[in-house]
Amino acid sequence: MVPVEANEVSLSGVFFERENMNAGKGMSTSLTHYFTGHFGFTADADILKSDFALFREYGYRAGPTVTFLRSYRVQPFAHFLMGYSRFKEINTGPQRPYVSGFSYMPGGGADVRLIGSVFARVAIDGEVDPDTGPSVTHVMRLSFGLNYKFGRQRSY
Repeated sequence: MVPVEANEVSLSGVFFERENMNAGKGMSTSLTHYFTGHFGFTADADILKSDFALFREYGYRAGPTVTFLRSYRVQPFAHFLMGYSRFKEINTGPQRPYVSGFSYMPGGGADVRLIGSVFARVAIDGEVDPDTGPSVTHVMRLSFGLNYKFGRQRSY
């Protein structure tokens, strides 16, 4: 039996790019609980902003997470999160200032052990928002941050 961390919390700075090469910045936070050594459930919240594209977005999503190589210094992971997003594009005018609805976000990344239970996190996610009006919105997120793993459980 190998002890593994059962929970983790992360806080990341997010850099994103929309389909038209518009860059921006934001923050993301997530909480993950692992039911086994490799399978868990993640809840994520983010806020993104681009002054260049006059674009604002925030979202709340949750879904399954899989992690690999938990006993190594580098620990890759993958997730598929689904939930709610709210967009605001200034150029849509006052008639439709906000667009809200279902979104999903497949992605993954890696945690690199810094010291003890503190890890550096690098992740890339592809957010898709099919309910944003006449066109589907795609956002590519690249995030860098810290991840803290806590709690212990036994893995067989």
